[in-house]
Amino acid sequence: MPRHTSFVAGLALGLLAGLPAMAGVVVVTDQVGTDGKPIAGKALLDADRLRLDTPEGALIFRADQRAAFMVNDAKRSFHKMTPQTMQQMRAGVDAALEQMRQQMQSLPPEQRKMIEERMGQAGMAGGGPRTSQITYRKTGANETFGKWRCDTVEQLIDGRRTGEFCMARLDALGLTPADVKPFSDLAAFMQEGMGNAMGPRGAFDFARLSDTVGYQGFPVHVSIFNGQTKVQETTTRSVERTAVPGSTFEVPAGYQEEAMPMPPRRPAG
Repeated sequence: MPRHTSFVAGLALGLLAGLPAMAGVVVVTDQVGTDGKPIAGKALLDADRLRLDTPEGALIFRADQRAAFMVNDAKRSFHKMTPQTMQQMRAGVDAALEQMRQQMQSLPPEQRKMIEERMGQAGMAGGGPRTSQITYRKTGANETFGKWRCDTVEQLIDGRRTGEFCMARLDALGLTPADVKPFSDLAAFMQEGMGNAMGPRGAFDFARLSDTVGYQGFPVHVSIFNGQTKVQETTTRSVERTAVPGSTFEVPAGYQEEAMPMPPRRPAG
């Protein structure tokens, strides 16, 4: 090899060695519900795609395809969600809520008020189809989870607390905004299709959380509330930058697509 060619090749390798490795990110979590039993969770991210492992299988989000896939390993099947199918689901949810509202008119006022309050706590519109107002506010409290110090941000839907997110600085986790962009893309995708109809879990908004806390952050601890009751806690255990195979973000071969389930409609009367 000519000396000038060897020099150019060596220079190129040296420059490449100084660049961050192009790899995905794996986030491992523990989730605890009202039964107190921890469930291990995992999120895998790379560029414009995200995989969230679930007890049934996985949620795979592909921003490049504008689609998400709910995978069920036991059934060897999947549901495909697009903005269009989610809008159909939301129309079904709104119709079911409207039907419930009409049926509630025959209940005693005290019972009707109680049901409406419970629906509101769950992020559902008790007065029929409408858009809920989602706000975030920094509480001033800070805690430490694992090796990360974090600041607490409350999520409120129509003025009711529905979630708490303890935000750690992205750089403290060794992450960049580009690394976590798939989370923001998924939130925007769900918002486009379902609006606020999914309640507090569907309302998660990475960008607004970072704006509220005042820096680029990542929620290392998340609490979800139903009224005054904490119904779910998720704690980040580890964050690792590593290569993630492309097949991770594909529906396994041989799995059959099933139609998205729609809310049941009760017969009138």
